Amino acid sequence: MSKLVEEKPTPTIKRKRNKEATIKRIINKTERMIKEKGYAKTSTNHIAKAAGVSIALIYKYFPNGKPDIVQQIRKKSLLFMGITNISDNNLEAVVGSEPTPEIIREKGKRFLLAFIAYCRRYAFLDNALEIAYLEKKDKEKLLINDEKQKLEDINYDTWDYDDFYQPYYDAVSRVLIQIGIKDKEKQIKISKLLVNTFISLIRQQVNYENLVDNDEELADFLIDLLEGYVTLRQDILSLSIDEKHT
Repeated sequence: MSKLVEEKPTPTIKRKRNKEATIKRIINKTERMIKEKGYAKTSTNHIAKAAGVSIALIYKYFPNGKPDIVQQIRKKSLLFMGITNISDNNLEAVVGSEPTPEIIREKGKRFLLAFIAYCRRYAFLDNALEIAYLEKKDKEKLLINDEKQKLEDINYDTWDYDDFYQPYYDAVSRVLIQIGIKDKEKQIKISKLLVNTFISLIRQQVNYENLVDNDEELADFLIDLLEGYVTLRQDILSLSIDEKHT
C-alpha cells in the first residue's frame, strides 16, 4: 500500500513566506517602538535590532526607511482598507440604491465617529509622518541641484500625503459625481479641500481636545459642514443650468 507523500513547499514559496513574515515583524516592531519612544527616538538601527534583521534588509523592503514603514502600519488598518474598498466600488454598497438624506447623514456620522476614533488611535503615526515629511522638505531646501535629483530618484512619493489619502479623495469624488460635479479637475480639487479640512479639524480635536466637548459633537459639525457645502454646490449648478436655458 503506497503512502501518501506530503508535498513540501517549493524554495520559491518558502522564500516568499519568509519575506512576508520578516516584513510583518519589521512593521510590528516599529509600531510598538514608536508608540513607546516616539518617532524621533526610533532609529532604523533600533528597528533592525528589535526585528532581528540587518539595516540593509530594512532598506531593501522599505527603500525610504522609517516613513515607508509608518505608511504600511497605517495601510494595514481595517478602516483604511474599508475606505479603499469604498473608493473602488459603487457607493450603493454603502448607502443603498435610493439613499434618503437621513440615511446618508446617519451613515456619514457613523463613519466619521469611526474615523475620529481611528485618528485618535493612530495619532502617533500621523505625527511621525508629519515629522518625516517636514524633514524631507527641509532637506530639499539645503541640497544643490545634483543632490536634489538623487533625492527625487529615491521616490519619496511612496509615502507622500496625497498618496496615502488618495482612497479618501476617490471616495469623496464619487459623492461629488452624484451631486452633478462631472469635471475631473474640479472633483480632485474639491475632494482634496474637503478631506484635508476634515482631517485638520479632527487632528486638532485629537491632539489638543479644545474644539468641542466630544467626538459626537465634532461629527455632527462636520456633517453639517458637508451638507451645507453640497447644498451650496447644487444651488450653483441649478442656477448655471437655468441660465443656459434662458
